[in-house]
Amino acid sequence: AVVAEVGAPPALQPDGAVVLSPSAVDDMAGVVAGLRAQPEVPVNIAARPETIDALLASPDPGDVELLEALRASVDGRTVMALPYVEVSPDSLEGAGLLDQLGAETTKGVAVLTDELGTTPVSTVALSPPSLGRDGLAALAFFGATRVVVDGDQVAPLVPSPITYSLAQPFLLAPPEESVGPGEPSTSLPALATDPVVIER
Repeated sequence: AVVAEVGAPPALQPDGAVVLSPSAVDDMAGVVAGLRAQPEVPVNIAARPETIDALLASPDPGDVELLEALRASVDGRTVMALPYVEVSPDSLEGAGLLDQLGAETTKGVAVLTDELGTTPVSTVALSPPSLGRDGLAALAFFGATRVVVDGDQVAPLVPSPITYSLAQPFLLAPPEESVGPGEPSTSLPALATDPVVIER
């Protein structure tokens, strides 16, 4: 799966200031430039909604231009529905705050729809850095039918006479030791990002 991530650490401050690091802006500009240079390449775009709002509110004209370039690059491509800020479904579930995932996603989808002029796809989820049993179940509950994960998040392939590859779709399930006897376990079709493609 080819996923172009466009985002930065939370940049909107409580006092109304916008703090986007130059390195984060440069990284995003590089991704967007690549998208615009190859408009025929099918790419899933994971744009962080809070970052979109930060670019829009930034006093730097270059940040606003970057948002305009991103808007132009999504035409004909899949934009993934993301929570407004990155959250851990597992942590929210553990704290009894799982409803916040729905609220954050609703807010994020509204920003992506309004500012990028497209309808985000909610059936494909981008895995957070840490995803366990409860988080996987939460993604399914909120409508995900497929999930894109980093290759480092899944167990290494066991050597076999049959050739397998993480470049092929596979079924993502939580570790067996995290599921107690008789407890339900959620599994979802998944694809792993290709680090070679990402580096290029």
